[in-house]
Amino acid sequence: FIKEIKDMGYKVKLDTNGTHPEVIKELLDENLLDYVAMDIKASPKKYNEVTRCNVNLELIKSTIKILKNSGIKHEFRTTYLPVLDEKDIDEITGTFVGKNSKYFIQQFRNVVTNDPKYHKMIPHKSADVLAAADIAKAHIGLCGVRGV
Repeated sequence: FIKEIKDMGYKVKLDTNGTHPEVIKELLDENLLDYVAMDIKASPKKYNEVTRCNVNLELIKSTIKILKNSGIKHEFRTTYLPVLDEKDIDEITGTFVGKNSKYFIQQFRNVVTNDPKYHKMIPHKSADVLAAADIAKAHIGLCGVRGV
C-alpha cells in the first residue's frame, strides 16, 4: 500500500510504536518513507504497565537505533500520562532517545482515549509538562512540547 502511495507522488509519514524494527528497516531500505514518528510510551520500568502488555524493549531500542542511523527525518515522542513523572522523562531521554534527536512531550488529554479508565485521570499541569521538557533538554539539547 505504501508503495502505491509513493508511486502516486505522495510523501509518506509513518507513525509507529517501534515494536517491529524489521518492518521499519525494510521500508527504509526500499526508500518508502519520508518521515517517521515513534512513540516511546514510558520509561523501561513502566513500559509494560503503560502498554498493558509485555513489550520487548530490545525491539524498541533497535527501532530507535535504526531511525537515528537512517538519515531520514524522524521524531520521538511521549504522551505525558499521569502515571509518568519527571524521573520517567529523565530515563526515557537518557536511556532511549539520547543526544541529537527530535523529541516531544505531549500533554495527556483525558477525553481523547480508547480506555475509559483514563477519562478519570487528571493531566499534569502545564508547568509540570514544561519542567519535564527541561529535564529532557539536559539529555538531548532540545525538547518540544505539544498540547500545553
